[in-house]
Amino acid sequence: MGGKNILFISAWPISPATAGGQVRSLGFAQALVRLGHTVRIHTFGGRQEDYRRARGCIELQLAPGLSQYTDLNLFHGLLQTTFRRLGAPPFWQYVLMRRGWVARELERAIDAADVVFSNMPHSAPLPGRFSRKPWIMLSHNVEWRLMEQGPWRERRWAGWMRRIESSAPARFADIVAVTTEDQQFYRDHDASHRQHVPIVGCGVDAAVYLPQPEERLRIRAQHGIADDERVVIFTGSRFAPNLQAVEAICRYADRRADWLAERRIRILLVGSVVDVPFSRGAVLGVGRVPQIVPYLSAADAGLNPVSSGSGANVKMFEYLAMRLPIIATTFGARGTDLVPHVDYLPCEPDDLTAALQALCERDPAVWRAFGEEVWTRHRQHCDMVEAVRAALAELDAFR
Repeated sequence: MGGKNILFISAWPISPATAGGQVRSLGFAQALVRLGHTVRIHTFGGRQEDYRRARGCIELQLAPGLSQYTDLNLFHGLLQTTFRRLGAPPFWQYVLMRRGWVARELERAIDAADVVFSNMPHSAPLPGRFSRKPWIMLSHNVEWRLMEQGPWRERRWAGWMRRIESSAPARFADIVAVTTEDQQFYRDHDASHRQHVPIVGCGVDAAVYLPQPEERLRIRAQHGIADDERVVIFTGSRFAPNLQAVEAICRYADRRADWLAERRIRILLVGSVVDVPFSRGAVLGVGRVPQIVPYLSAADAGLNPVSSGSGANVKMFEYLAMRLPIIATTFGARGTDLVPHVDYLPCEPDDLTAALQALCERDPAVWRAFGEEVWTRHRQHCDMVEAVRAALAELDAFR
């Protein structure tokens, strides 16, 4: 099978990746390139800083065979901002694409592509001659179920989102799922029963997520963390389940402040889930960082105490690839094959004591060896390149 020209359409830029969904999308695109294909990412809008520094578009060569074109149409930017403030998904993009009201640049990109990947159901196949291309949807979760768990301004859109997701099997040539939950949902709504719906979990590029000893020393020194302190890291974007988890972590740390201090445990919060950096007892909120791997290198364990959401958490796969022992709720471990007490230390959302105590009872070198063993056992499900390779083998467009 020769390499294909692939167009990857997204509502917003996926590089640089600042949230879990973007990490998965970018990892998926990078995996396609590693497997011999050429990928062009086309985004319908940019980030706020993009509009301040550019007009028209931004074209970036992210790597050989991988580029990103960001359309900075001001009307699209206004729609994107409005819908975000309303707590609504980018339905505006869905409507424009369903009617074929898109820029000439996107039309040319579709014409040049052998296969089109849509990042979530908002990037609907265009009508007319464009519909003759194989369009494949990359699912990140069952979005409407996630919206039903959110605040009222998101819940009011759940019905609309369910209708869009329910009709996706009729619009796309196939769908790539993230968990068995969305796989089953899309199979149940495939009236023709023609789709395979392979699963590509929230894997990461194993060549990128590698421990960096020199960065461990630098990050610890930068934040005043001593060599003998155990650092447990929680990473995440400003997403409701992550915000709830941070609140639970802070309440726990306040309640067990003396216990954590005696055991020299620090909890590091990294990502946009922290809007303003802070230090509060054992908890250090860093906020958004340019690269996550140095902070993961500085940690002794990964933490995921989330108790709500949909799909799977990318942070779990980042921890695995970094060979970190993991402390997680059983809900946080969903979408993985990890077994509690065998592959990770289970915890409750608001009680980390037993897991942290177990972490402290073994030497860090022992835990590093444990992390290596867990990664080795689960690599085939966590390495994005291998997961994408297996999924493509099931898709008619790549046979």
